[in-house]
Amino acid sequence: MSNLPNTINLEADTSGKMCSNSSGTNNEWNETKADEVYFIETKTKFNLHHCFRILARHPKWKSSVPAKKKESNSKVAASAPNPIGEGIDEEKFSARSAGRKFTKEQEATKRKQEKNVERLIALHSESIAKGDERKKLLKKTMESNVLVVNAIRETNAVLQRTQDIKVLLINTSLIADPVSRQMMLDLKKEV
Repeated sequence: MSNLPNTINLEADTSGKMCSNSSGTNNEWNETKADEVYFIETKTKFNLHHCFRILARHPKWKSSVPAKKKESNSKVAASAPNPIGEGIDEEKFSARSAGRKFTKEQEATKRKQEKNVERLIALHSESIAKGDERKKLLKKTMESNVLVVNAIRETNAVLQRTQDIKVLLINTSLIADPVSRQMMLDLKKEV
């Protein structure tokens, strides 16, 4: 039924073309002629006569009907405007204000979007805070790792010095094998 205003508009235009009953015609004859014109223009059959008859008399559709202009050649004064909605423009449908329900739905949607934005901002700030905490923790871990590595290096250096001192304290004159004695002397030179 979302296409109903356009359909009413087209039906009103086509039935309005035959609005004044000429001799030998009536409303039913006008409706059949309007149906023929509608079928020619849209290639579909108009099936909403019951809706059209109800809505054509509704004040909403009557208020937007422009008054007919008098024809200069006409001797008879124009009677009341066409009750079936002749001349209703599609532009007037789009220009009407939004209803309460639609406005409330829009406001509710807007409030939901604002709440979602606030939640996203809160989540973002939380993630930034957590990221800062992670950076601080990582920095502390790196500093402690550097301290551990330095301590290991110092320990290794102390162990190496201890080994070097042991080598220097060995009496090479007590070594009987000349090859082993030469190796020990070379090692003492390196230390």
